[in-house]
Amino acid sequence: MARLIYARFLWYLGVGVLAAGALVLHTGVSPDTTLVAIAAYLLLSVLAMPGVAALAVARARASRAWRPPRWPAWAVAALGLLLLASHRVVAGELRAEMGVFLLLIGVDIALACRECELLSARLRQD
Repeated sequence: MARLIYARFLWYLGVGVLAAGALVLHTGVSPDTTLVAIAAYLLLSVLAMPGVAALAVARARASRAWRPPRWPAWAVAALGLLLLASHRVVAGELRAEMGVFLLLIGVDIALACRECELLSARLRQD
């Protein structure tokens, strides 16, 4: 269980580094846009954690060989990168904000899939 906590902690630390980089570095995306996306992501991520854990436990008890699909994480992250890359062409800050937000959500979904796998393996051992 400590591995799950360490991985989640390192991910949130990486998001904090992204927020600090948005404030310090001069990039094509404004710091306000990045910070609003991070704030919305953190709220959603923390509120969704108990629900994801409950679903993982229910799935692990119902099925012995269940593995969460990886394609939603890849699809959301790819859409986020597409929006982030195209925000200069369309000149929309909302597009950049949604791109950063979806990119963070994509990584969070991948991390949640990994947590579900480890949690279901742990429940099968018990």
